Amino acid sequence: MRLVPVFLILCLVSVDAKFSFKNLFSRSPGNKLDLGFVAEKINKAVTKLSTKIQALTDVLSAHIKPKRRGPISKPAITASSTPEFCRQYDCPRFYEVELNVTGDYKLRCYPKSYKWVSTIYDDDQRDVFMRLFRYISGNNQAEMKIKMTVPVAMKINTGPRSMSYQTMSFFIPFEHQQDAPMPNNDKVNLEIVKPFCAYVKVYGGFSTLSKVRQNYQSLLGELREDGRGDDISDSIYSAGYDDPMKLFNRHNEVWIISKNNKPSENATVPDLPNISSEPKPVKTTADKKLTEKTPQFCDENDCPLFYVKKNTTDFQLRCYNESYKWVSTSVANMNSKLAGKTAFWRLFRYIEGSNANQMKIKMTVPVTMMMQPLQSGSGSFVKEDFTMSFFIPFKHQKDAPAPTADDVELNTVKPFCAYVREYGGFSNMEKVETHYKELLNALKLQGIDDFYTNMFYTAGYDAPYKLFNRRNEIWLISKSQNPVKGRILIQ
Repeated sequence: MRLVPVFLILCLVSVDAKFSFKNLFSRSPGNKLDLGFVAEKINKAVTKLSTKIQALTDVLSAHIKPKRRGPISKPAITASSTPEFCRQYDCPRFYEVELNVTGDYKLRCYPKSYKWVSTIYDDDQRDVFMRLFRYISGNNQAEMKIKMTVPVAMKINTGPRSMSYQTMSFFIPFEHQQDAPMPNNDKVNLEIVKPFCAYVKVYGGFSTLSKVRQNYQSLLGELREDGRGDDISDSIYSAGYDDPMKLFNRHNEVWIISKNNKPSENATVPDLPNISSEPKPVKTTADKKLTEKTPQFCDENDCPLFYVKKNTTDFQLRCYNESYKWVSTSVANMNSKLAGKTAFWRLFRYIEGSNANQMKIKMTVPVTMMMQPLQSGSGSFVKEDFTMSFFIPFKHQKDAPAPTADDVELNTVKPFCAYVREYGGFSNMEKVETHYKELLNALKLQGIDDFYTNMFYTAGYDAPYKLFNRRNEIWLISKSQNPVKGRILIQ
């Protein structure tokens, strides 16, 4: 029975080949052997053949079911148990956690930090893979050739009605985890992916966006059926492990990053290079020494210090008890996307030296955006009037240089408290509106109304090329809560 699909594919290749080569060198309309005309025919023949092979491969997948892998008996992987589906390629090491599941999925944890090289999907989607391939082929600052690895991971943007690819990433091989060269292409970036756990569902055949959607929805349903309470995630990925020429036994995965599960500190994986991600001590202000560590989600960036006054599952009451300098710019009469780009580049030019001292100032977090909500029924969620701000690093809080641009200004933000809601993934206005309204509802349920309703803030903590564990926030500024003097960060 299993030979039938193989036989069909061989027949198809034979018939298509006969047809194509019979007509390949026929004369062009001008009765001359035109190589461009020949190339066009080759392209059409290959496209036709690929479509039919894809269809029959799907038939084959129905006849040959992938071998079901049982759970690993303990949460560890040894050097001798490199995943079979990685074959001869380097791939990030993980362990699997035993779960009682009704569906066909696993909880997988990656306990080490690893470097990946990534690029964002844009208007030129056909070039996305080739950007990364050119990087490993030598288009990097060391002109170094780097071997191919697996998986090729793609961040998925999940909208209410559609799905789209957002980023593509290659895993950096173990031998170059410490010395991976910087890319030459501005659209390609190196990043460190910190330890994480994910729910994983495996599927075969040639992956398409429709198959990703189908398996994502199946995984989502299984998680909900098992009552995991961990199915709401903005971090969805597809992972492919095979080159495009492989026809059979292809291995693809859908990942939903877990919010509730973290890798075990005692997990053992092969003793291979990994990247340290220990937090650095916090910098000091000019008049006060702060010995506490910055919040983990600030990574190694300076960010304003705070303490948490109240913590719930839906929001946090956070207080910033020092005055800090920020640099800001306002943009009006633009939609949020264009306003965000315009404002960001004004502020970026300031920290790159467009200031009175021509001083370069390091990037900080968060990048905040003040927005003004409109009443429902007005046709738009917020006014086309935005103010973006960068936090001035601790080193320059006392001597921040004046901007040279008229539309950029320094200002001092006095101590304040805010109701904060966190969410992950790549932020957009749809997510901002959703989480803003969810924060309002959560506060209403607790009878809290001491916040300004004519404005709110978004806060982003990550570079645009970071794929995993992204952090975004909505802030509603409290009218009555006051920071406690002398109290510093507690988390």
